[in-house]
Amino acid sequence: MPDLYTGTWTQYVPFNFPGREIPSSALLESNGDFYGATATGATYSNAGGSVFQLSPNYQLLYETVLHNFEGPAGPSGNLLMSKNGILYGTTVSGPGLAGFGTVYRIKP
Repeated sequence: MPDLYTGTWTQYVPFNFPGREIPSSALLESNGDFYGATATGATYSNAGGSVFQLSPNYQLLYETVLHNFEGPAGPSGNLLMSKNGILYGTTVSGPGLAGFGTVYRIKP
């Protein structure tokens, strides 16, 4: 393991977010793939953000968008994955009368 105090760690960037995507969660690893959320989408048509999967292929990661959010109700905070592969997360705002946020789930 590299020594943190001597600076022997090396940075490598296996993925760059395209367009306007701004990551809004820590990455969650499951079976070699990584899952996360963005606060904004890659285009103006999905400005509410997205939940994505990053799959390794050699030394790079490839993105699959699992769900695009519409409007201001985008993901906020980290994702959780249940034993059966369902992703759960929260939004900062949301639909309905109060609009104070939601809990969402995305299943394969």
